[in-house]
Amino acid sequence: DAIDLFSKVEDNEKLKGKKMILKSASVVMIASRKSQLPKNMKHILKGADVSKKDLSRCYRLILREVCPHLKTNLKPSKCIAQIATKLGICGDVEDKCKKVAEYLKDRELLTGRNPFTIAGVAVYMATQVQPE
Repeated sequence: DAIDLFSKVEDNEKLKGKKMILKSASVVMIASRKSQLPKNMKHILKGADVSKKDLSRCYRLILREVCPHLKTNLKPSKCIAQIATKLGICGDVEDKCKKVAEYLKDRELLTGRNPFTIAGVAVYMATQVQPE
């Protein structure tokens, strides 16, 4: 999937002058979001020696030119799983975090926010109610 996307990026005329590392990092970011294994820009920037501004521009350009139909909507529940694993949170608390995230989503309290922000808020709220 990422290989197909990268070949489309390479064939696109508007992306001809971009650095290879920018195109590669952008494709990795898009592929990870498409496969519901989200990696935020900080993770990608650690591996690539590029600026955040350049990566953001290239990422948006690829989305606009190569795959405008692609929806990269991340769900906070996927982000919660990643955060819970990193923090060593048990399954019960993780389930409560997901319920809190759904509650916030249903009430439209954090509409338009980054899914990692919503996940962080849900983890914080759930761990305050039920500390480990």
